[in-house]
Amino acid sequence: MQFRILGPLEVMSGDRALSLGGFKQRAVLGLLLLRPNQVVATSELLG
Repeated sequence: MQFRILGPLEVMSGDRALSLGGFKQRAVLGLLLLRPNQVVATSELLG
């Protein structure tokens, strides 16, 4: 699985792009990807 965060957020499985859902799901995934191996507070995820 490959996560592409430069430009539009994309997740690739092999040569296939996966659906990421709506804006909120993309925002949460983007935040978590920018903070690998770190605890992210619920308050940061909510807003």
